[in-house]
Amino acid sequence: MLKQAMQRISSSNSHLNQLMLYQPPAGLDAHRSIVANWLNDKGIKLPAHRMLFSSGAQHAIQMVLDTFTRAGDTLLVEKYTYQV
Repeated sequence: MLKQAMQRISSSNSHLNQLMLYQPPAGLDAHRSIVANWLNDKGIKLPAHRMLFSSGAQHAIQMVLDTFTRAGDTLLVEKYTYQV
């Protein structure tokens, strides 16, 4: 199955190019629509435009901070876990 998927991707320059580019910070529209439709089938009504995908934990934390804080806000954090 993986071999077939890799062959399909590598057979198209546009697919390869898409994988090599930086993705939008909120995720690809197509991916959000697919997940929104799947959730809708499960009875969860969530429009795709209200969904955000993260590229990892640090990106997710950044999106949360961007949502709830503004430049100049004070943010309390724990001590560093290692000496700088």
